[in-house]
Amino acid sequence: RADMALSYTSDQEQIRAEARRFLENSFKSDVNRALLRQRGAYDENFWRACIDMGWTGAGVSEAYGGLGLGAVDVCIIAEECGRFVAASPFLAANYAAMIALQDYADEGVRAALAPKIASGEARFALAFFEGDDNLARPTASLSGGALSGAKVAVAGAAAATHAIVSTGDALALVDLSHASVTRAAGDT
Repeated sequence: RADMALSYTSDQEQIRAEARRFLENSFKSDVNRALLRQRGAYDENFWRACIDMGWTGAGVSEAYGGLGLGAVDVCIIAEECGRFVAASPFLAANYAAMIALQDYADEGVRAALAPKIASGEARFALAFFEGDDNLARPTASLSGGALSGAKVAVAGAAAATHAIVSTGDALALVDLSHASVTRAAGDT
């Protein structure tokens, strides 16, 4: 129903209040603006503060060292980051990567990567766009465990450790430290 209001629990309101207080006291928009002018740069101090707040593990199950928060809780944190235009290229991508790992990866992959997402050690990028027509079906391909193709406009890719890459018919998990991966930071 269009007239239905979403109400939050007291715990969710506490998450909102803590996130807002943290961002008011910690996030430096002038630092963020300066970093946007540098290729491949991000606010490492803000990322470290997000780790300390537990935000990197917000959407990660407690079994893997995360906070085990639900989607609405994670969205509350994202909404507060949006309120402050607190750009961290990895928060949203890591949340999305955790969902992809939960839905599509086998237990071995989840067990290896989820704790690294929770600790902030793993920084994901989402690689979906190709060429000039970003709405076209992806042409990147996965064959025999080898991924080929090129992606453009991948937020945070220069400093990411992993990527979730869309292909014509699958999602691929890529360790960006692999020798066959090439990256070039572009202007923002």
